[in-house]
Amino acid sequence: MPLLINSLKKMKFNIYLVILIILVSACSSDNSVEEGGMEQETNLEVLDYNPKESYTSEEVTIVTTGIDSTVALEAFISGVNAQIVKIANDDIIVRVPSQAVSGELMLKAGQTEINVGEVQIKKEEDVLYGEYIGENQYGEDTWMAYEIDLDNATAANLLYEAKGYDQVGSLYFSNKTNTFFNGYCVQCGSVGGGCHCSYVFTNLDNDLSSSVTICTDLECNESFRLKSYNNGKAIYEYYRSDYYSDSHSLKSLDFSTMQTTTLRDYIQNPVVPIPSSSLYIHERNELVAFDNAYKVISLNDFTTENFEYPGVNLTSLYLDTTGRMFAVNNMNTIVEIDSNNGEILEEIYTWNENLEFLQYSESTGRFFWVDHTTGVTIVNIFNPENQIRTEIIMDEYIRKLFIDN
Repeated sequence: MPLLINSLKKMKFNIYLVILIILVSACSSDNSVEEGGMEQETNLEVLDYNPKESYTSEEVTIVTTGIDSTVALEAFISGVNAQIVKIANDDIIVRVPSQAVSGELMLKAGQTEINVGEVQIKKEEDVLYGEYIGENQYGEDTWMAYEIDLDNATAANLLYEAKGYDQVGSLYFSNKTNTFFNGYCVQCGSVGGGCHCSYVFTNLDNDLSSSVTICTDLECNESFRLKSYNNGKAIYEYYRSDYYSDSHSLKSLDFSTMQTTTLRDYIQNPVVPIPSSSLYIHERNELVAFDNAYKVISLNDFTTENFEYPGVNLTSLYLDTTGRMFAVNNMNTIVEIDSNNGEILEEIYTWNENLEFLQYSESTGRFFWVDHTTGVTIVNIFNPENQIRTEIIMDEYIRKLFIDN
């Protein structure tokens, strides 16, 4: 009898053990997560993802099935949290963070981790800056330059601020010397009887800030107009008028030495008109610009070559440090042009709105510009390699972009 009772107890224990194993197996075999003290089943399944080779600030689309809106989703690339930009139907769109490197793309649904696959990342090495216009404590317009944080779609570090003046000019940026330039195009003596014709520049590499004043004589009447600002040099037309005569000069300012050089003096108005928004090509000592025709102006002998292109207009000329030149034509198409004669070498991308202040990243070969047509600032990134255009809606208004190549 005792033997029978022991056998029954042992059998009962085994039955309980089997039931327990079944329950544990059932719990571990489904994709369940706990939320608010209750278990929720997760049937999320990854079908595909593209592109598998991407760039920082661009987007990767994960094609899934079984998305549950009640379950929190997170994404990670190489362990770095990646913003989920949008969930559209069964597509999860993820932005590649700036700190990500090539590695695994992971989804986390509640407590369940899903390995999506490996993504090869090309990192943006060039710094993107934005020009912001605000007001100082006196209610005056103030030009500011911030480093742009594309991960959070906002302004990050304040790098430059033009302040303390009644008149403020637009900002320019020299990629070669990593220098911001703020130019004032006003008459000396026009503001409170003082002299207000000056450059202000800030070098970001050594935090050097200085001012160069053009006019020092309070009785003079002087002004200048910036013509070119790139390749580490500002070229400007300088005008002075006194009681006896007028004089015009073409001058340059080298930002590596802060030395001003007179390139040419004119008795009357300049005999060689220099279009605004010209580009300086250091290797050839030439200015190039598009002003009804593509102009090449030699600063050696001040001769001008004109290359006519009927029906074509080019704006937003951009010269990178390798000598490649880009522009925007009258069809809002980004084009690469031959800097020798303005000939269009390649049509790269057509944009359906006004395209201005074009910038080019040499580290990734991508184009950046801002769009204000919807009432907010949208930073556009176009990648010729994969033909993908990315939009990032910014928190603040940005007038234009600069890239530190």
